[in-house]
Amino acid sequence: MKIAIFFENGKFLGDIIDYLKKTHEVKTFSPKQTPSNQNELKRMLKDLYELMIWSDLSWFEWCDELAIYGSRLSKRCKVVIRLHYSEVYSNMPDQVNWENVDDLIFVAEHVREVLKKKIFDLENRVKTHIIHNGINLERFNFKERKNGHHLAYVGYLNHKKNPSLLLQCIKCLVDVDPNYKLHIAGFHEQTRYQLYFENLVRDMGIGDNVKLYGWVDKVSDWLEDKDYILSTSIGEGCPVGIMEAMARGIKPLIHNWPGARDLYPDRYIFNTISEFKNMVLNGNYNSTEYREYIEDNYSLEKQLREIDKILL
Repeated sequence: MKIAIFFENGKFLGDIIDYLKKTHEVKTFSPKQTPSNQNELKRMLKDLYELMIWSDLSWFEWCDELAIYGSRLSKRCKVVIRLHYSEVYSNMPDQVNWENVDDLIFVAEHVREVLKKKIFDLENRVKTHIIHNGINLERFNFKERKNGHHLAYVGYLNHKKNPSLLLQCIKCLVDVDPNYKLHIAGFHEQTRYQLYFENLVRDMGIGDNVKLYGWVDKVSDWLEDKDYILSTSIGEGCPVGIMEAMARGIKPLIHNWPGARDLYPDRYIFNTISEFKNMVLNGNYNSTEYREYIEDNYSLEKQLREIDKILL
């Protein structure tokens, strides 16, 4: 089969593309920059459509402008869109011509439910599927661990990630034991939240307990000496950062965003600072359990098997 894959951000595609290339002819399309005028847009659409005509199946990663363009062109191949999370709160899905899309992949059930409330007849217009993100376990070596003092956070710092709660969490632990540290693999995306964050760190007196590393390429190596993975988001799709840490045997501490309980057991989830504190100070620690949970539910192999079913 000839497969064309269209994306602006391919961070979740690497293993999928490598897998598909083993048995299919695969070409990718990723614009270097957003068209700045009508002539550039016309050239991009011409290239996009030519690749769609070449392909038996066109895969659009993210429900974004490329997916909108592809869905509005005259149908020449099977079309698949994979929607992650942030797109569902934008107006992008409203602009897609769903009658020209064969399959719509969601990374989690709760994301599908949000979109169904916005587009009430969605499932009459396109076939929908749930395929969770998958972790390549060969890249994340298991290590037996125990309760410690090092908390990890992986991702951007913005309003969606709830950085205020992140600081409240580490502060409550530092008040018990100043050896607790919060390690952040990521950077600020919004100046307003950066100023707030820095102000609170300073006034809370936790400057020595919060360390920002910027963007980290080799997350698995960076997680080597960490004891917990912390997520304080107000919403996620199927968060890879949590799963990668669990694959390494690290205990998850997950704030109760909508859909969290559909993806993880209750014992990994907290609503309040008090519950969070209890999970760290008094909770059990079982590295093997965390690894096996990813093996059983979110392995790359399982994800690829589900993708194969759509390709048929």
